[in-house]
Amino acid sequence: MGRKHGYEFESEVLKSMEQLRTTSKNPIIYHKLVDTYAYDWVAKYIDEPPKNLTVKQTAQFKYNMILPKVPCDIIFAYKGSMILIECKSSKNLKGFPIANIKQHQLEASEEWEACEIPYYFFLCRREARHNQLFVVRGSVMRDMIHLMQNGKLVKTRIPWDLIETNSEIVLPKGKGCVFDLSFLIEDKSIKEVKQHGIKKEIGQAETERPIGKKQTGKARAGS
Repeated sequence: MGRKHGYEFESEVLKSMEQLRTTSKNPIIYHKLVDTYAYDWVAKYIDEPPKNLTVKQTAQFKYNMILPKVPCDIIFAYKGSMILIECKSSKNLKGFPIANIKQHQLEASEEWEACEIPYYFFLCRREARHNQLFVVRGSVMRDMIHLMQNGKLVKTRIPWDLIETNSEIVLPKGKGCVFDLSFLIEDKSIKEVKQHGIKKEIGQAETERPIGKKQTGKARAGS
């Protein structure tokens, strides 16, 4: 996810949650986790000690820092239940780049869903004046990626129409650059974790969608 529009999308989601919190009759709490890359600034001090240190000081300078990967971007809680949310955005209008989903995020979604905690990927299709938010369960995301990587379609991205077919809900961006996230506090959404796979439409896509010439070499930029 590009850093700039990625930050913009996260800000929009947080703004939307704040609006939901202030209008809800019941308490809502959400927390933005700090990504590991936010600590990248310390790397140069760990790997390259200042030159004015003695040999002994230089040897003692390098610390063993453990910066674990965070499971998601946002933790959302309501009525004693919680939801984990990972925000992703892309300006690729053909599909969502699979490379934007990291392995530790897929593993985290599986682990938390196994504990009956809902895990959502918030995918944003960044198109001028027509941004959309696709809410995809972790189990469905894992199945879609598996299908694309093992099928005959383009292996580097998931087509947006397939994402839309298999989304829990698709939200347009409203006034004030916010999304209506009220579905998060609906009883069905907050309490159930369905270990369902991808819908039939995606399973049929491999045979029903026209297949172009096989791509060779590196994927095109932006895919």
